[in-house]
Amino acid sequence: MKPNKKERLHAKVDAARKEVVERVLALMKEKDLAWIKEWSTTCVAPYNGETGRKYSGGNRLYLMGKYDDPRWYTFAQAARLGFFPRKGETSTIVEYWKPRQGFKDADGNIIDAEEAANLDDAVSFSWLQLAGIYHVFNAAQLVDGDGNSYPELDDGAPAPVLDETLCEMADALISSSRCPIKEIRSNRAYYSLSQDSITVPLRTKFRSMESFISTLTHEMTHSTAPALGRDISGSFGTKDYAYEELVAELGSLFCCLDFSIEKPVDLEADDNFSNHAAYLQSWMQKLSDDPSYLFHAAAAADKANAYLMGRLSRSGDPH
Repeated sequence: MKPNKKERLHAKVDAARKEVVERVLALMKEKDLAWIKEWSTTCVAPYNGETGRKYSGGNRLYLMGKYDDPRWYTFAQAARLGFFPRKGETSTIVEYWKPRQGFKDADGNIIDAEEAANLDDAVSFSWLQLAGIYHVFNAAQLVDGDGNSYPELDDGAPAPVLDETLCEMADALISSSRCPIKEIRSNRAYYSLSQDSITVPLRTKFRSMESFISTLTHEMTHSTAPALGRDISGSFGTKDYAYEELVAELGSLFCCLDFSIEKPVDLEADDNFSNHAAYLQSWMQKLSDDPSYLFHAAAAADKANAYLMGRLSRSGDPH
């Protein structure tokens, strides 16, 4: 019995995807690939704009996530640059901890430096002491004497152009999701099984809308696990966890192929595709580079892709 038109179409898709998987394997063998995070972390890496020193510990918690701009200044530092907080702006505190050093004798008694110098068995120890609190302002809170905002951060990379069609595509994907998707100021993209929700950084922090959709569909592929019966309860570093990462990344690759975001005619020359391959390579190494894992994962990814595309088409696909 001859296959019908639908079966022939599926056979072509399966063959094409098998070829893509084989080319992924070939690319992973041929190149020393390095995965590149698709989004900028500048919005969540606070540092002092004058000294360039990154804030750490509790100070990082005080500052991170409040503004997209990572630069912070004391009032005096900003004034030296000719900028001041806008009227009504409030400062954020940062703590200054100063290293201190002391000495103990052999019995554990605290002694001064002069006594320690006269003892052969004196032991030095150090600690951090809270030495002060500073009030800082974010660059986004500053204006000059004429009311002009502080210059935007130039991180050396051109700001991504948000392609309107791809933005609509991303919005449609988010609307079609089986679980809530939060697009927020964040340095992480992840699917939470316990909360059954997805979190992704703001699309404006990605190097392109293609990169945003690639990351979004990776996490959306993870989110299909409850609906399709995949067990994703394995902890980080286990083979089960690595296998699920293969499924999610191949699912993302298949979605991008469906949207013509990747160019199958010259995949190896496509930066996005190379990044897919690099990410897959990092997890394949945890699975002893056994190609069978990739093909099994491809089958699961194909099922997840069909699930996602089905929901998208039912919700009104702009593509």
